[in-house]
Amino acid sequence: MSKEEFIKQLDEFLMGNVREEERLDSIRYYKEYIREEIKAGKTEEEVLDSLGSPYGIAKSIIEAKGYSMDERNDYEESTGSSDIEYGNNNASYSHRRIEISGWKAWLTTAAVIILIVLVLSLVFRVLIALLPFIIGTIIVISVIKLFTDR
Repeated sequence: MSKEEFIKQLDEFLMGNVREEERLDSIRYYKEYIREEIKAGKTEEEVLDSLGSPYGIAKSIIEAKGYSMDERNDYEESTGSSDIEYGNNNASYSHRRIEISGWKAWLTTAAVIILIVLVLSLVFRVLIALLPFIIGTIIVISVIKLFTDR
């Protein structure tokens, strides 16, 4: 696989799965990285082999940004076109689907649990504060009822 093919595949995997700015930043980064490694004396093939597959890199980027990758890499609705740096591809892309996964899911779950605990804590504090009055009222009513029934 050539550098251009690698970048093109990476771009295609990222398209529609991350924001446009994040996609372009990632493509710029990997182009620069490959260029620097070749400049340092490695062959293009060695650099690409060390990076792994474009799919694996795209998946890591998508998950690191907190998104979920569409495994089929097809998109339900087209929202526009984009001229990408390696050519005039006019590839269509779509809004990303936002799914809470990874640390965001844990954080959301923890926030919900904390909120429930706080609400229950408040309810029990109110009940505990009112408990002496409730018990006193029950005792007074019971005593009154005991004497009035005779």
